[in-house]
Amino acid sequence: MSFDNITLCVERGTGGLQKPVVVQSSLPAVPPKDHVVIRVSSFAFSTNNITYGQLGEMPGFLYFEFHPAPQTKETSPKTHAVLPVWGFGTVEASSHPSVKVGEKVYGYFSMSRYMMVPIGRVSRTGLFVPRPHLPSEFVPYNTITRCSADPMYRQDKEPETALYRPLFWTSFWMEDWLNYEKYKGADNILVTSASSKTAYCFAYVAKKRNEATNNRRQVIGLTSARNVEFTKKLGLYDQVFTYEELNKVKTEGKWVYVDVAGNPSLNEKIFQHFNSAGNPLLSSIVLGMTNIENAKDSAMSQQDKMETFFTPMWMAKRTEMLSAAEIHKMQQKAWSELMNDSVPWLHMQDTFYDNIVPRYMEIAKGIVEPDKGHTFSLWNEITRAKL
Repeated sequence: MSFDNITLCVERGTGGLQKPVVVQSSLPAVPPKDHVVIRVSSFAFSTNNITYGQLGEMPGFLYFEFHPAPQTKETSPKTHAVLPVWGFGTVEASSHPSVKVGEKVYGYFSMSRYMMVPIGRVSRTGLFVPRPHLPSEFVPYNTITRCSADPMYRQDKEPETALYRPLFWTSFWMEDWLNYEKYKGADNILVTSASSKTAYCFAYVAKKRNEATNNRRQVIGLTSARNVEFTKKLGLYDQVFTYEELNKVKTEGKWVYVDVAGNPSLNEKIFQHFNSAGNPLLSSIVLGMTNIENAKDSAMSQQDKMETFFTPMWMAKRTEMLSAAEIHKMQQKAWSELMNDSVPWLHMQDTFYDNIVPRYMEIAKGIVEPDKGHTFSLWNEITRAKL
């Protein structure tokens, strides 16, 4: 017996911007020693995942190396790749003595119906997937969370969790790092791609920090004209301007720039805006790359001019400063508040097997409304409802 699998693959060298290939393959019903087969019920999908494709083969990122493409007549691990996604699933088969069939889990999964992974360490809260070919700081990506032991898990919030959890923690820990650095001495923060979830989650955390400390640090957002009204309605920024209105951003005071767009030409305009006023930015930090068509070029061009924030590296340092209990308390409080506060921000929309490829291409082309959050499932709607 075997599991009939379906996987969404992208051709290497295209950055995930071309139409994906839907591939059929099979996985063994009895996995090799210390392996599990996980039935993937659903996963979040956004431009963030397309960025994974743009950076999939770049040293330091290697997003294509988490889940190998199946070996079929159409695909192979050398010619194709699978974008990693955050989602929920259930253990369908296990050859590991500490992992039972039927357990619900959350993690960095493949875009497929089923996935098989080796299991190394097992704890009460998680399963560790050994990937020695990846950098050691990638540990958070290699940890599968056991939902039964996760205090942040809520069944009714699975779609929002799949969408926000990776993006929010990037923003949360970036703000934590920036606060540790005393915001580089700045009293103003400029954020690009302000309508993106990574950006407005950062603005949300910064706003909470200001309220808790009675700080008047300003957070200013830049976004496209199409998304400006949505971004203003969020109520998370002190001011919101379109990219064409950059000249309206004041240059007085001390500024830090948080780049979420990853657009080199926009960055040059922002640098020039402050330099021409005789008030250069104190610091420029790369938090994301929503400008997916230029993500690879942007990552390479910004290495000298800008500081890149990488969550696992800061988390490694944070664990030396704080106990696991302290970090857990911080995260649980922040997550609980987010799940309550974020309700009016967007509406979740499910996409099932028959419509995944066209919806994938819409998101890849940037044809997506800012007030929509997307979850995908490679099952049909009726089958998914039974999982």
